[in-house]
Amino acid sequence: VLEGLRTRIYEGQFGEMLKVAAMAPVAGSAGYPGGSGYPGGAPMGEGNRGAPGGAPGGDTSQAPIFPAQGIVPGIMLVGVDKQGEAGKKSLLDKAKEEQLDALILFEVTVTPTRTVVNNSTKLILIDVASGETLASPPAIKNTVVEASRREGRGDPVEALMKRLFDAVDERYTLTDLPEVLNQTNVTARVQKITDGPQRNKLATLLEIAFWQERNLLSPDDAQVAHEKLLGPAGAKLNDGGKDAKKTLEKLLPPRPKPPVGGGPPGIPGSP
Repeated sequence: VLEGLRTRIYEGQFGEMLKVAAMAPVAGSAGYPGGSGYPGGAPMGEGNRGAPGGAPGGDTSQAPIFPAQGIVPGIMLVGVDKQGEAGKKSLLDKAKEEQLDALILFEVTVTPTRTVVNNSTKLILIDVASGETLASPPAIKNTVVEASRREGRGDPVEALMKRLFDAVDERYTLTDLPEVLNQTNVTARVQKITDGPQRNKLATLLEIAFWQERNLLSPDDAQVAHEKLLGPAGAKLNDGGKDAKKTLEKLLPPRPKPPVGGGPPGIPGSP
């Protein structure tokens, strides 16, 4: 899943700005520091027969609820919660707080036996804004995947990924702006998004800059929006220069400390 999302980001499918951000050098070459995507994830059917794609297995009823973690620009690990509607709602609420577009749930069920650990994994794609379920393919079992691969009957994981990303591509691939878009309705939108509560002011400022760049928001309306978000300091943004840079730097989150060991930073129990 991570590789499919990263590929689409790098190809610009979700926008040129996100592509540029994702291509910038970062610590750790594949998402998590020192890892190849999900920490400790062996491919399904190898090693200890872990969950598909390295998804966390085991009983999640006592799973720690940790802060959302960035993996690469545009992709975030929102958290871990119990299976069922309550856990689903909790993670969806977190995704809304982070102003995400889509949420992919991994529902993992593990059943140990004397000789092997059986697990099944179900993926659910949810549109965050509407709460609509866009894709919910049947769960796949590790034993079925192993047998299918061994006997040359195809790869159920690949089939699952196709179902998931067909829905992602249909809903979230960027297209050209509609021709009916004009300065009047853009100005109305900017007024609306700057009047409400602001969890992520940088994201709102980025949208304002986007409309300005396309001459769909006047400098005067942009300045009003900046001052709504930042107070008097917002007036400096239209002028550019060092003062504008300092204003924006104050909005940036603190730089995370590098993790010690192989676990993702900030997750309880990591080294």
